Amino acid sequence: MLAIVLLAFMPWNLPLWWQLRRLRRAIEIDCDARVLAGGIDTATYGEALISVGEHRSIHIGALAAAPVSRSFLEQRLRIMLRKPVKWRRAATIAFAGVSLCFAAIAAQLSPPAASGEPAARAATPAKPGPDAKGRVAVKLPAATLERYVGDYAQSDNAFVTIRREGDHLLADFSSGPKVELLAESEDHFFTKDGDAGMVFANDGSGKAPSAAMTQMGKELPLRRVDAATVAQFKMELKARLQAQTPAPGTEATLRRLYAGIDSGKPDYEEMQPLLAEAVRQDLPRFMAENRKLGPIQSITFAGVDGGGWDIYEVQRTNAKLRAAIIVGSDGKIAGYFSTQPD
Repeated sequence: MLAIVLLAFMPWNLPLWWQLRRLRRAIEIDCDARVLAGGIDTATYGEALISVGEHRSIHIGALAAAPVSRSFLEQRLRIMLRKPVKWRRAATIAFAGVSLCFAAIAAQLSPPAASGEPAARAATPAKPGPDAKGRVAVKLPAATLERYVGDYAQSDNAFVTIRREGDHLLADFSSGPKVELLAESEDHFFTKDGDAGMVFANDGSGKAPSAAMTQMGKELPLRRVDAATVAQFKMELKARLQAQTPAPGTEATLRRLYAGIDSGKPDYEEMQPLLAEAVRQDLPRFMAENRKLGPIQSITFAGVDGGGWDIYEVQRTNAKLRAAIIVGSDGKIAGYFSTQPD
């Protein structure tokens, strides 16, 4: 809270932004330490973090953004596995002292006064300030934000609802994740912790007719749909949840996806653009992991989850996986992820 108060008065202080980011990471690492100190097995807890990380990163990578840093997750796992050393307590105290010194110095800095203005006016905070990648968010009028509020379809079975929350937008995906969108300009938005964003179209009608999600140099078009279309989707999803039957063709599509990844030649044309780029970038890792797990022995349907994803149990020679897949009406894979249950 103290760091945020200091930032409110000194939003131009870049070292203070860096300290806040490091503080937030330290809180996560401290949380890990408390969990492990409570008697939880390190391997079990680490696998749980990886499972959640894979779920979110693939969901969001396939749909809009990647707010979770894989490098930070890896750092947390390394810290948990690292053996304690004798000088850690002394080092912690020393670093805490250095941080307090930086905070004290930062608190004494005078805000730069603009030419012809009193210093008090120059100290007015610019909200919300730069994100981790140096992009600066601007504050848009509520009327402008309301222009983008509504439901957009990625396919006939994958939707995103844009809501206004104060001075920013929130993208709420039918498959689960919620992503905060910050304005970079009147119609360009970005996420806090990733290179993803969203661009809204403007035809002068007062409501954006369409949008495009951007990530990894790719765009995924979205079209605005009315409430009746979304209501129909929810009714169909409810029926699928009650019947617990897979969408037509998802098992065959999943088998082709695995065969393509195992051979190093996945059919990217069978995937929507963002997912195709994610698979392309991580293909060597996917291939190496699958080689360790061995050939596929069987694939069995296990149910439908609350977001409409079809869940399959995949038995490989050396492990059993739990895979989730969602396919649009165009036959292209809109999202996919897999985990290794205990």
